[in-house]
Amino acid sequence: LKNIFKLSSFCTNQLEALDGKDVFVLMPTGGGKSLCYQLPTICKTQGVTLVITPLLANIKGGEH
Repeated sequence: LKNIFKLSSFCTNQLEALDGKDVFVLMPTGGGKSLCYQLPTICKTQGVTLVITPLLANIKGGEH
């Protein structure tokens, strides 16, 4: 977490989302969603990470 993302701790609900089970994550802007799909993609050797985002602005980093 610290080496790759330069973060010292997880945000609220991130650990639950990273528990290795199917999960639906709904968090506000700045809530830490990106780590919930980036970390498993980096660490897991098998499986699929599927991210569905309703707004193009979210893909671009929350720009309005």
